[in-house]
Amino acid sequence: MDAIHYLPGQVIEFHRRAVGGFKSGQQWQVVGSRSRQEIVIERDGERRFLSLTQSGKFTLFRAESIALSVGDTVRITKNFRGQGTRFQNNKLHTVTSVDVGKVTLDGTELENRSALHLDQGIVVTSHASQGKTVDQVIVPVPVESFSQANEAQFYVSMSRARKAMHLFTDCKVALPEAVACKSARARPGDRA
Repeated sequence: MDAIHYLPGQVIEFHRRAVGGFKSGQQWQVVGSRSRQEIVIERDGERRFLSLTQSGKFTLFRAESIALSVGDTVRITKNFRGQGTRFQNNKLHTVTSVDVGKVTLDGTELENRSALHLDQGIVVTSHASQGKTVDQVIVPVPVESFSQANEAQFYVSMSRARKAMHLFTDCKVALPEAVACKSARARPGDRA
C-alpha cells in the first residue's frame, strides 16, 4: 500500500499489536506521510511514524459525524465492547439518551472519545439483513443492477418481511430472468 492513499483526518484502528508500541484497540489519526511506505499519525497530541508494511494489523476508517436523537435506530458497523456490553456488527440498537460527549444505546452509555462504529439503522442492505425479520421490505432492482441480481440474493431480500414487500424495477419483463440466475458463490446442493 502506498501512503498516498492515507489522507489527513482518516483514522487508523489497530486490531493487533504493532511495532512502535501500538496496541490493539487504539485509534490514531492520520496527519500526513513521511515517505511512500510510512505515514505520520497522532493521538492525544503525540505523533508517531507508522510503517505501512504493518497494514495487516490495522484498519483505515474515515470518521464522519451523524446526527442522533432519542428514539433513533442505529446499526453497529463493527464488533466492539462498551461498558461491559458487547456490540455486534449489523445489530440494531435504539438511542435512549444523547448528551455532550456520550450516547446511550439501549441503556448502555458510550463515551465518544474515540470513534464509535455506528450508522443510521433506518435502511439496511440485504447483506446486513440476513437472519433478521422486519415489518416491511423495499427492494429496488433497476436494470443497471441486473448483473448483480441472482436467485439467492433475491430470496434473502424478499424473505425478510413480516407484513409487506415492495419491489421496484424499471423492467418487469426482464426481472424474472435476472433473479433466476444462480449465485456464483452457491455450491451444488446449497439451498438459498
